[in-house]
Amino acid sequence: MLEGIVRKLARLAELHIKKNTIDQSDMKDMDRASLAVMEMMGTEATDSAKVRKTNTVELKVDKFMDSALSKDINSWDLDMLNQSEGKLLEVVTHIFWTSELGFAAKFVDRDTFFKFHEVAKGKYQDLPYHCYQHACDVLHCVFRTLTLVHSHQWMSTMEEYALLVAALCHDLGHFGKTNQYLVEVGDDLALQYNDKSPLENFHCASLFKICSDSSTDVFSMASATQRREARKVCISAILHTDNAHHFEMVQKISGCYEMNMEICEAQAAQESLRPHYASEVLQKEKHTWIELFLHFADVSNPLKPFHICQAWAMRVLDEFFAQGDEEKRLGIPVNMLGDRDKVNRPGSQHGFINFLVAPLVLNTVRLFPGLQMLHWQMAENLEEWRNIWVQDAKPPADEVAKKDVQVQKLKDIAQELQERRKEDTY
Repeated sequence: MLEGIVRKLARLAELHIKKNTIDQSDMKDMDRASLAVMEMMGTEATDSAKVRKTNTVELKVDKFMDSALSKDINSWDLDMLNQSEGKLLEVVTHIFWTSELGFAAKFVDRDTFFKFHEVAKGKYQDLPYHCYQHACDVLHCVFRTLTLVHSHQWMSTMEEYALLVAALCHDLGHFGKTNQYLVEVGDDLALQYNDKSPLENFHCASLFKICSDSSTDVFSMASATQRREARKVCISAILHTDNAHHFEMVQKISGCYEMNMEICEAQAAQESLRPHYASEVLQKEKHTWIELFLHFADVSNPLKPFHICQAWAMRVLDEFFAQGDEEKRLGIPVNMLGDRDKVNRPGSQHGFINFLVAPLVLNTVRLFPGLQMLHWQMAENLEEWRNIWVQDAKPPADEVAKKDVQVQKLKDIAQELQERRKEDTY
């Protein structure tokens, strides 16, 4: 027992030392696309990496959806980009009113909810990526995650409801520019929030500005205690969608797994929640998981079937390129994913998945075994991006070999995660 504790402490010390940095040995073999991913995440890089960077309509609540939509909403196959506005509203209505997490009637009357929804929807701009469809996509991902982790057994009804509200509103008013850009140009939001997550602070403030009007207050029937609980959930979750917190979050959840490895591995072998897992893992770190689930959903495009993954990836790059064009016009440094003349689209996605998304997904699945299928899909998507990259860029054999190693590593991990779901540890 003592040896096990010492091993855990040693591992936690190692994680603490790493913090939010990528050292020179990590960076030296990265291609430009991978380095660009690191930059966009606000990662602290070595001096050599920094040098390289500088060079460069009303719906009745009781009406449910058609059979096809009904099937997809309980899977990861729901393609929000191919849904009409009416279908998107059906999805939102089902999640908040008629699903197993449909608790809206406890906290808001029907008319107020739909007025709130229309105002919130209207604040999303017609952008390639940060649009209303993205908000619905993230809402659905949070909904699926909560159902798969049995949230009703360890979260309060208000916490679940507030997290769904936060998901729908997490990018309110987004105008297609990054926090780094806002700080660089001295935008009013950067000045107002002292360069600290200006976009996320703005999105969160926009949500509660809507709620300040009684006719659009989505928490209008909640008690004072419940309103405080909801505000805490929404603020914390939305602020943690700032990618600057990403590697810190990966480090934190990795430490949670290391400290509870035996409990999590035992839980992996069965579907229902083990009491020890619920009390020692879920309850003790509840607010960490609330922050995690929204951020996880916000970067979940690589975990969807490839045709969905690919469509969203192209859209986010289109936004980066539009920002890059503006940066060129202003004569300020162009973000490394923003130069349409230099960025290889499939290459950038390989780096995004391998260096950013994969560590988050691995540790999330270790903690929440019910999400294992997402890691498997991610590994398949990485291989698809590798194949498109080879066709598109015609890279030398040694570069292809490096990508092949990374793909195989992810597939091997996916297999290991799947195997533990089959083991009988009782």
